[in-house]
Amino acid sequence: DLYRHAFEVDPTDYYPLLNYVDGEIERTGTVEVLDILAPMASQAMARCRAHVDVGINIPWSLSSLAKFHLLLGDPFAALEWYALAAGAATSTFGLPSLARTRPVAADITGHAWCDRFLLLAKAARFGDEAALAEIRSLATDAPALEGPVLVVAGGTDPRLAEQIEGYRPLVAEALAGFEGTVISGGTRQGVCGMVGEAAAGSGGRVRSVGYLPAALPDDAERDDRYDEIRTTDGDGFTPADPLQNWIDIVASGIDPAEVVVLGVGGGRIAAAEYRMALALGASTGVVEGSGREASRLLADPRWSEAGGLVPLPADPHTVRAFVAAPGPTLEQEAREAVAREMHRTYREEIAAAQAEDPARRPWESLADDLKQSNLSQVDDIVTKLREVGCRVVAAGEGEAGFAFTDDEVERLAEMEHGRWNADRLRSGWRWGPTRDAEAKRSPYLAPWGRVPDDIREYDRVFVRRIPALLASVGLEVVREG
Repeated sequence: DLYRHAFEVDPTDYYPLLNYVDGEIERTGTVEVLDILAPMASQAMARCRAHVDVGINIPWSLSSLAKFHLLLGDPFAALEWYALAAGAATSTFGLPSLARTRPVAADITGHAWCDRFLLLAKAARFGDEAALAEIRSLATDAPALEGPVLVVAGGTDPRLAEQIEGYRPLVAEALAGFEGTVISGGTRQGVCGMVGEAAAGSGGRVRSVGYLPAALPDDAERDDRYDEIRTTDGDGFTPADPLQNWIDIVASGIDPAEVVVLGVGGGRIAAAEYRMALALGASTGVVEGSGREASRLLADPRWSEAGGLVPLPADPHTVRAFVAAPGPTLEQEAREAVAREMHRTYREEIAAAQAEDPARRPWESLADDLKQSNLSQVDDIVTKLREVGCRVVAAGEGEAGFAFTDDEVERLAEMEHGRWNADRLRSGWRWGPTRDAEAKRSPYLAPWGRVPDDIREYDRVFVRRIPALLASVGLEVVREG
């Protein structure tokens, strides 16, 4: 009654209006009150958006806009606003509940999507035990998923098949360096079919899990190359399918912050998937120039400036390095010794013209993120050696005077540039026409083919020096067989 009175005093105040609507739905068990909501919602939504624009009442103004869109029949927009609210919330207090309107959920399109997403956010981001219990009850009746987990989302529209096909080498290369569980849509169309194909050819290194609605549209074909297909209750494709994979991930005890998401183009469902992943804390890389919702997301400052979103050049080696960053592969003492030697060489030779660059400071005063960048470069040495059929052995067991062939140098230099791209992009660097270390901008954050040859030579120099770097800590290279 008090919310109704407050609403009557000021119909443009979105807070009492929405609470009055919730109360009426709960009291009557119907959605009849929504008939009177529509005529007066526009002014309340305008006031709500004005608060969002100047940062007032965050995250509640964001979730209120979401609620308006949900009640007025635009569930995709509602999911997007709820994702922004979840990303801005600092506790479960900042996230609403849709429990009061659950009895009429069947009459509100998308209610179940938004309800489950909010439960996911409370469980995954804030460890809410009640929400986690509900998530576990909603999980697929199947074995728990095992990490590491890669989620691949994107375009599957048959009308855009020719455009999407151009990304097949990129998806194949991404999975070539990955070992773990890959999740995607489970159809033979578009990006999902590329995932099924690459996973099937991985020799068991990749376990693929696809999520599909029980009733497939006529233009979609189930991909039996997946190791497992899990079905939802949906009729046709909806956000319920990616929501279910996140429910299974969280119910399996996997932190979304440890999950990597790769996006290529896509429509409304991919848009929802990207935003939900970002809100839950997943590292989300979206391929630049892949079109549609991927491009819209990268151009949206609300997401591009929030962190977690990584714009990836359409470069297979960069995508591969983003998807599967290597862990330590040498003993800790040897690992740091190689990193120190590598950094010493960089300071003396490569960075001589960049004396004021923070990356050129002595190892002892180097920033932690730059030290980690050097260590990551060392970690990737073993991965590179495997790529050309080589491995690391103790001194005296390898080949005296080992050297890579010219073809191997070029191949590994391209991999190194991709690793460097992914490392910088994860650290907040972005493409810019000129190099600016303070602003984190570089003109070389681009595919290998678009980088000047004098810059590519830096990568070749590093590759040629790998045997000497390893020798400095008593290690050598040997070719398999």
